[in-house]
Amino acid sequence: MPDRQEREQKKEFFDRCFEFYKHITTLSTAAVLLILAIYGELPFRVSLLGFALGGLALCVVLSVYGMLSIAVSSSSAIKSPLVKVPNPEALGPEIWLLTQLSAAVFLLSVIALAPQLFDIPVWQGLVVIGFLLAIIFLLDYLVRRRSKRQSRIPMRQKD
Repeated sequence: MPDRQEREQKKEFFDRCFEFYKHITTLSTAAVLLILAIYGELPFRVSLLGFALGGLALCVVLSVYGMLSIAVSSSSAIKSPLVKVPNPEALGPEIWLLTQLSAAVFLLSVIALAPQLFDIPVWQGLVVIGFLLAIIFLLDYLVRRRSKRQSRIPMRQKD
Protein backbone atom coordinates (compact mmCIF):
# COMPACT_ATOMS: atom_id res chain seq x y z
CA MET A 1 0.00 0.00 0.00
CA PRO A 2 2.71 2.57 0.81
CA ASP A 3 4.41 1.63 -2.46
CA ARG A 4 1.26 2.57 -4.40
CA GLN A 5 0.88 5.82 -2.45
CA GLU A 6 4.51 6.66 -3.12
CA ARG A 7 4.03 6.05 -6.85
CA GLU A 8 0.97 8.29 -6.87
CA GLN A 9 2.91 11.07 -5.11
CA LYS A 10 5.75 10.75 -7.59
CA LYS A 11 3.32 10.86 -10.52
CA GLU A 12 1.69 13.98 -9.08
CA PHE A 13 5.14 15.56 -8.61
CA PHE A 14 6.06 14.84 -12.23
CA ASP A 15 2.70 16.16 -13.44
CA ARG A 16 3.15 19.41 -11.53
CA CYS A 17 6.72 19.83 -12.76
CA PHE A 18 5.56 19.19 -16.33
CA GLU A 19 2.92 21.92 -15.94
CA PHE A 20 5.53 24.26 -14.47
CA TYR A 21 7.82 23.63 -17.43
CA LYS A 22 5.01 24.35 -19.88
CA HIS A 23 4.21 27.65 -18.22
CA ILE A 24 7.80 28.78 -17.74
CA THR A 25 8.54 27.99 -21.40
CA THR A 26 5.55 30.06 -22.49
CA LEU A 27 6.53 32.94 -20.22
CA SER A 28 10.16 32.86 -21.37
CA THR A 29 9.20 32.88 -25.03
CA ALA A 30 6.75 35.74 -24.47
CA ALA A 31 9.37 37.66 -22.50
CA VAL A 32 11.90 37.31 -25.32
CA LEU A 33 9.37 38.59 -27.85
CA LEU A 34 8.38 41.46 -25.55
CA ILE A 35 12.00 42.44 -24.90
CA LEU A 36 12.77 42.40 -28.61
CA ALA A 37 9.68 44.54 -29.32
CA ILE A 38 10.62 47.04 -26.60
CA TYR A 39 14.27 47.07 -27.65
CA GLY A 40 13.37 49.09 -30.74
CA GLU A 41 11.80 51.79 -28.53
CA LEU A 42 14.09 51.86 -25.49
CA PRO A 43 17.87 51.84 -25.58
CA PHE A 44 18.95 48.88 -23.45
CA ARG A 45 22.47 48.22 -22.31
CA VAL A 46 23.68 45.50 -24.62
CA SER A 47 25.24 43.49 -21.78
CA LEU A 48 21.95 43.39 -19.86
CA LEU A 49 20.03 42.57 -22.99
CA GLY A 50 22.40 39.73 -23.86
CA PHE A 51 22.26 38.38 -20.31
CA ALA A 52 18.46 38.47 -20.22
CA LEU A 53 17.96 36.94 -23.66
CA GLY A 54 20.59 34.28 -23.03
CA GLY A 55 19.04 33.44 -19.67
CA LEU A 56 15.56 33.17 -21.12
CA ALA A 57 16.85 30.95 -23.93
CA LEU A 58 18.60 28.74 -21.36
CA CYS A 59 15.37 28.62 -19.37
CA VAL A 60 13.49 27.35 -22.42
CA VAL A 61 16.16 24.70 -23.07
CA LEU A 62 16.09 23.51 -19.43
CA SER A 63 12.30 23.37 -19.43
CA VAL A 64 12.08 21.47 -22.70
CA TYR A 65 14.69 19.01 -21.45
CA GLY A 66 12.68 18.54 -18.23
CA MET A 67 9.46 17.97 -20.17
CA LEU A 68 11.21 15.50 -22.46
CA SER A 69 12.68 13.60 -19.50
CA ILE A 70 9.28 13.32 -17.82
CA ALA A 71 7.54 12.33 -21.05
CA VAL A 72 10.10 9.65 -21.92
CA SER A 73 10.21 8.22 -18.39
CA SER A 74 6.43 7.91 -18.25
CA SER A 75 6.28 5.85 -21.43
CA SER A 76 7.09 2.21 -20.89
CA ALA A 77 6.27 1.42 -24.53
CA ILE A 78 9.54 2.84 -25.87
CA LYS A 79 11.88 0.08 -26.93
CA SER A 80 14.18 2.06 -29.21
CA PRO A 81 17.94 1.56 -28.94
CA LEU A 82 18.32 5.29 -29.72
CA VAL A 83 16.29 6.49 -26.73
CA LYS A 84 17.50 5.64 -23.25
CA VAL A 85 14.48 5.57 -20.95
CA PRO A 86 15.50 7.03 -17.58
CA ASN A 87 14.61 5.25 -14.40
CA PRO A 88 11.70 7.19 -12.81
CA GLU A 89 13.13 6.45 -9.35
CA ALA A 90 16.40 8.20 -10.21
CA LEU A 91 14.69 10.96 -12.18
CA GLY A 92 13.06 12.67 -9.17
CA PRO A 93 16.12 14.59 -7.93
CA GLU A 94 17.08 15.55 -11.49
CA ILE A 95 13.61 16.96 -12.18
CA TRP A 96 13.66 18.81 -8.85
CA LEU A 97 17.03 20.37 -9.71
CA LEU A 98 15.91 21.28 -13.25
CA THR A 99 12.76 22.90 -11.88
CA GLN A 100 14.68 24.99 -9.36
CA LEU A 101 17.33 25.94 -11.92
CA SER A 102 14.75 26.88 -14.55
CA ALA A 103 12.87 29.09 -12.09
CA ALA A 104 16.08 30.78 -10.90
CA VAL A 105 17.32 31.46 -14.43
CA PHE A 106 13.94 32.89 -15.42
CA LEU A 107 13.83 35.19 -12.39
CA LEU A 108 17.41 36.38 -12.88
CA SER A 109 16.78 37.09 -16.54
CA VAL A 110 13.70 39.15 -15.85
CA ILE A 111 15.29 40.88 -12.87
CA ALA A 112 18.33 41.87 -14.94
CA LEU A 113 16.22 44.23 -17.05
CA ALA A 114 13.82 45.44 -14.35
CA PRO A 115 15.84 48.47 -13.17
CA GLN A 116 16.26 49.71 -16.73
CA LEU A 117 12.62 49.14 -17.65
CA PHE A 118 11.47 51.18 -14.65
CA ASP A 119 14.16 53.82 -15.25
CA ILE A 120 15.78 53.58 -11.83
CA PRO A 121 19.48 53.35 -10.98
CA VAL A 122 20.83 49.83 -10.92
CA TRP A 123 21.85 50.00 -7.25
CA GLN A 124 18.29 50.92 -6.20
CA GLY A 125 16.96 48.09 -8.33
CA LEU A 126 19.37 45.68 -6.64
CA VAL A 127 18.21 46.84 -3.19
CA VAL A 128 14.56 46.29 -4.13
CA ILE A 129 15.37 42.93 -5.71
CA GLY A 130 17.38 41.87 -2.65
CA PHE A 131 14.46 42.82 -0.41
CA LEU A 132 12.01 40.85 -2.56
CA LEU A 133 14.30 37.81 -2.63
CA ALA A 134 14.67 37.96 1.17
CA ILE A 135 10.89 37.94 1.51
CA ILE A 136 10.60 34.99 -0.90
CA PHE A 137 13.25 32.98 0.97
CA LEU A 138 11.62 33.80 4.32
CA LEU A 139 8.21 32.66 3.07
CA ASP A 140 9.76 29.49 1.62
CA TYR A 141 11.45 28.77 4.93
CA LEU A 142 8.23 29.31 6.89
CA VAL A 143 6.20 27.09 4.56
CA ARG A 144 8.77 24.29 4.71
CA ARG A 145 8.97 24.54 8.48
CA ARG A 146 5.19 24.38 8.78
CA SER A 147 4.93 21.37 6.46
CA LYS A 148 7.64 19.53 8.43
CA ARG A 149 5.79 20.23 11.65
CA GLN A 150 2.51 18.98 10.17
CA SER A 151 4.12 15.81 8.83
CA ARG A 152 5.24 14.92 12.37
CA ILE A 153 1.70 15.10 13.76
CA PRO A 154 0.26 11.57 13.80
CA MET A 155 -3.04 11.09 12.02
CA ARG A 156 -6.02 10.24 14.22
CA GLN A 157 -7.55 6.93 13.48
CA LYS A 158 -11.31 6.71 13.19
CA ASP A 159 -12.99 4.19 15.42
